[in-house]
Amino acid sequence: MRPDSHRTGDVGASKVRTLFLESGWVVNDIVSDYGEDVVIQPSRLGVVEKHRVYVQIKTISDDRNRAISIKSEDAFVWQFSKEPFLLVAWSISSNSARYIWINRERDPKRYVAEKKTVSFQWRNMHDLSPKAILHIEAEARNWHYSEILSSLARFIEENGGYKKRDSSRSNIDAKQAAARIACIMLEKDGVFLKKGKNYYANIYYILKYIDTLVVENDLLCKSTGKRYRFNSLWWSVGIVRHAWNDLYGNEPSPGIYWSLVNSVEALIGQNPAFRRLIGGRRRQILDAEP
Repeated sequence: MRPDSHRTGDVGASKVRTLFLESGWVVNDIVSDYGEDVVIQPSRLGVVEKHRVYVQIKTISDDRNRAISIKSEDAFVWQFSKEPFLLVAWSISSNSARYIWINRERDPKRYVAEKKTVSFQWRNMHDLSPKAILHIEAEARNWHYSEILSSLARFIEENGGYKKRDSSRSNIDAKQAAARIACIMLEKDGVFLKKGKNYYANIYYILKYIDTLVVENDLLCKSTGKRYRFNSLWWSVGIVRHAWNDLYGNEPSPGIYWSLVNSVEALIGQNPAFRRLIGGRRRQILDAEP
């Protein structure tokens, strides 16, 4: 006869799988040496995304003053993985799930094996709501592409850099690959739109930030004593910075910042229509000042 703890664990695991399945993720059970129970991948329009998230599932009967424990060795090893590792706990009493992203901020020293287990308080974990699952999807995607873009950037720098002349075929291919990945990321975040194989600026997204960017630019000119001059790179950096902060609450990592800005500058910053839009809105704002 199976112990009650095993049956309870099965219930929790089933509930957590269902949460991700209902959000459109593919869920596969795995057998692992480091505690992972399932590997999950988001899908969009029937296409499974490339990035994976590994999950260890714990079930508790009552979440009052409860701590969820995992092996210190597992948490330590996860700090060195390129894929996200989540600890998800299901509470029978509250019929809800919470999670913590174990290697979101890599800190191996925190999990050195002085003790066999490391514990996380239920009250300090995050609710695994549909909105949270969308956030996990976006962050996991950014992790995946950040690793690739960082590797591409190193390859480009080691093989002639970003100068347009005298680039090898492999360097050109690396630059094109970085641009495609940046466009994919910007399209998924709503900054770009895609029609067929081509990408276009999302005018509604630009209008969302245009007033803020114009005011910031004028404040910068006043603080430095310089006259206003249109700079496509400055505006492109501003679009990426504001979009990223709105979506994720932080700025892009250095590994992806440059690729995102380059793509925004190519499609938006250097577009004469964008320059006219900025100039017209700037005159309106200045005319409205007392």
